Amino acid sequence: MPVRNYSIQPFQTVLLDGQEGTWQTLSDIIARKLLPQVDAMGIAIFQHHSSPLPSDAQMVPFQDVWIRQKPYPERFPQLAYVVAGQGEMILGARWFVLPAGKGIIIPANIPHAPHAMRGGQIKIADWLRILVYPFGVIVHRCRLTPHAHEKSVRYFIPDEALSDLFAKWFLGLKQQPENQLRHKSLLCAFLCLLSESKPVPINPMDWLPKNFDALPAVLQKAILALHSSFNKTFRLSLLAERCFTSPYYLCHIFRQHLNMTPLEYLTNLRLTIAKQLLEQVGLSVGDVAVLVGYQDWRHFHRLFTRHFNVSPSSVRPKNSLFSRRVFKPPS
Repeated sequence: MPVRNYSIQPFQTVLLDGQEGTWQTLSDIIARKLLPQVDAMGIAIFQHHSSPLPSDAQMVPFQDVWIRQKPYPERFPQLAYVVAGQGEMILGARWFVLPAGKGIIIPANIPHAPHAMRGGQIKIADWLRILVYPFGVIVHRCRLTPHAHEKSVRYFIPDEALSDLFAKWFLGLKQQPENQLRHKSLLCAFLCLLSESKPVPINPMDWLPKNFDALPAVLQKAILALHSSFNKTFRLSLLAERCFTSPYYLCHIFRQHLNMTPLEYLTNLRLTIAKQLLEQVGLSVGDVAVLVGYQDWRHFHRLFTRHFNVSPSSVRPKNSLFSRRVFKPPS
C-alpha cells in the first residue's frame, strides 16, 4: 500500500477534474461496484471491527481547510465507501481501517476525521461520500494521492424520497437489527434510485475571480480555501494561519485587490451559490441556507435580500415541489 510520510507541508486540496470526477463516473461506481456488493453481501460491507484510538492517530492536514484540526461532527448522516486504496478514519473515539470495497456509516453529530493517519504515514485512498440531508442527497468523490487531496464537484440530488428511504433504512438498523433482508432491500433501493438520479452540480470553482491567475499567491491560496470549504464555519485567524500570514495582512490584501474583506468575499460566494440552487432546484429558503453554511435562515434571508435586492423566495420556481415545506433541523 503506497504511503506518504507527512513531515513538512500539508496536502493541498484541488479539483478532481476530467472524467473521474463526473457524475457519470460516480453513478457508475454506485451502480456497478457498491450496489452489486450490497446485493451480494448485505450491509456487512458497512460493518467493521474497530480498535481504540491510537495515541499517534491524527487528521491528515490540508492547506485549505481552516477548521479541520481535529475530528468534527456533521449535522447529517453519511455513507463513505472506499473505491480504491486503504482508507483510515477516526469516528468518535475509535480507529477504523477500511480496504477497497468496504464502507462505513457515519451517524450525525459524531466527531470524525474523514482522512486520518498514524505516525505521520498517509495511506493513499479513493473515497465516495454520500451525505443525506432531509431534503436530498449530496454525492462527491475525494481521494488522497502522493501529491494532493483531490475533490470532485458536489452533486446535489433534491429528492425527499431518497432522504425518506435512507431514514427508514437507518432507523431500521436500530429497531430491527436482526432483519437483514429488510436492511439489504432498503439500502439497495436507495442506491439504485441514487445512481439513476439527475443531480445539480455545485462547483464553487466556477466563481473564481476573473483575474485569479494575476493575484498574489497568498491571496490565491486564501480564495481557494474559501471556495473549497464555502459551507463550513469561517474563522479569520485560522484561515490566515493556513495561508502563513496574519489576519491583518490577509484583510489588507483582500481589500487591496478585491475591495472587500475575506468574510465579505465568502458571503458573496455563498449567496451566489444559493441563488443558483434556488433558481435551478427550487428548495425552500431554509434548506438552501443550510447547504451554503447558514444555520439561521432569517440571517440568510437578510443577507440575500441586501445583496440581490430581491428576497430568496422570489427567485424560486413558482411550481416548486418544495414550495410548502419548511426545513426543520434534526432533534
